[in-house]
Amino acid sequence: LSREATDTRIDELEETFHLREMEGKKIIKLSGGMKRRVNFAAALMGEYKFMILDEPLTGLDEDTVCRILKMLEEKKRQGVGIIISGHDKGQLLSVADKKITLESGKVVSGTDEPEPESPSGGETARNGAGL
Repeated sequence: LSREATDTRIDELEETFHLREMEGKKIIKLSGGMKRRVNFAAALMGEYKFMILDEPLTGLDEDTVCRILKMLEEKKRQGVGIIISGHDKGQLLSVADKKITLESGKVVSGTDEPEPESPSGGETARNGAGL
């Protein structure tokens, strides 16, 4: 990114994730949710063809979850391939094109369309853009 594009992206991410309130604070002093917001914003600084996210919504307040889901939807519209692992099926499936259910490390189901929640096992939701 150019310096101008970098500055613009920083401003957008600071506003989106309410990071200005953390300015000047040491990362070690931030709460877990605040650290996750900073980390997610840092991950969004670059321009990627693919993103791999592990439990991206864990420990976040509802407002931040909504903001992250909107950003993931935007990345998806831009053609970015996104692989997300997590246990929060309802929220993750809202951005998924495909869902794969794992039990004991083995794929037990996978579809092109998101399915209703399975009572057992974790989920891996995967955006099929470019995959």
